Amino acid sequence: MEVIFLNYCGETETSCQTAMIRHITEKLVPPVPRFHLPRDDGLYQPILFAFVTDRMRQCIEYERQVLLDAVSPTVRARQEKVFQCYDPHASHRTYQNILRRFRLPEKQEGARWARD
Repeated sequence: MEVIFLNYCGETETSCQTAMIRHITEKLVPPVPRFHLPRDDGLYQPILFAFVTDRMRQCIEYERQVLLDAVSPTVRARQEKVFQCYDPHASHRTYQNILRRFRLPEKQEGARWARD
């Protein structure tokens, strides 16, 4: 039995906010998805964000793929239709446009703003 810990973006991690796989063949579903809400019909509704950073967009896409991989092909088609109502790329473009408008660079992962 192999145990693998993954964070919500698929990176190896050992923190308590991880999903755990007990067997390699099991499908990983986040215990509480960060960017999708469960619906009464068993599908997941995307949380609509007006602005999405690059990191958030990557995490949303990863979480969507994990959720799609964990369901049967018939449910997958229905779930894909639900996911089509919200495009994280459009929210990311909006965020980038606002940053460009005010001439602000997007904060890069691991970068820190200098304190005055």
